[in-house]
Amino acid sequence: MTAQDTEGKPTVGHRAPRRALPTRRVLVRTQLRLAAAGAELSGARLTAFHINAVADKAGMAERQASLTTRFLVENNLWKKTGRDIYCVTEEGRRFGALWEADESKARTLLGELLGRSWFAEVAGRVLAHGPVPIERMLGAFQKAAGAADSSMSMVMHLLEWTTVARLTDQTEDGMVTAGPALVCAEPTAPGPEDEAMPDESVIKVPPQKEPDVPAAPNSAQPDARFALDVDVRLTMEEMSCLAPEELGQFMAFLNAVRRARQEVSAAR
Repeated sequence: MTAQDTEGKPTVGHRAPRRALPTRRVLVRTQLRLAAAGAELSGARLTAFHINAVADKAGMAERQASLTTRFLVENNLWKKTGRDIYCVTEEGRRFGALWEADESKARTLLGELLGRSWFAEVAGRVLAHGPVPIERMLGAFQKAAGAADSSMSMVMHLLEWTTVARLTDQTEDGMVTAGPALVCAEPTAPGPEDEAMPDESVIKVPPQKEPDVPAAPNSAQPDARFALDVDVRLTMEEMSCLAPEELGQFMAFLNAVRRARQEVSAAR
């Protein structure tokens, strides 16, 4: 089966998403650096540049730069003016000028720009009723983009883009919350992304069997033999390496740890 990758290059064995997603092969921070490099090359006159030139400017391979362009164009940071020829938009120029000088202001500007995107609309609907588990947010993006499970790493990069743009934020316990730049929909009846999603577009969390734990001895102090210090931290790049079912299992584990801590604290 032949489809097209996010950047329009033919691939085999993957269903192409209906909407542009950021490439899985380039870190989000590198994609942002490329966007800023394009702004520097275009300058105030918004001069066009070749993909080779901007790749060199950003310190990355031409192939990597080419994989990044579609998402930048679809979200009005760049415009395509010819074969491998681009220029930045006025919004892209302003963002690029700020990215190296004042990242905080650049993120605010990016939030204003991406706040008009399809994925901001999805996030606004899903988060209208409050925080949701990360797998719920990823599943909503995946469904809206028409992406297959094989594209989940691209969906995770999309979530990271929304975090940089302050459209979303994430808590330590695996929940996604609305960021300051996100305009949430008025809480109403559940929308398409709030309803149960079909099997092929939801990240499933398999049933978790409670482990058999030996009863602790009758003592005021917990048995040290069963103590476990849990400190699991993953970057978005590391999480993108997880298969959808593995991500669900990981989030279920974090929720189980949180629940256990709450139960122990309540019993004291």
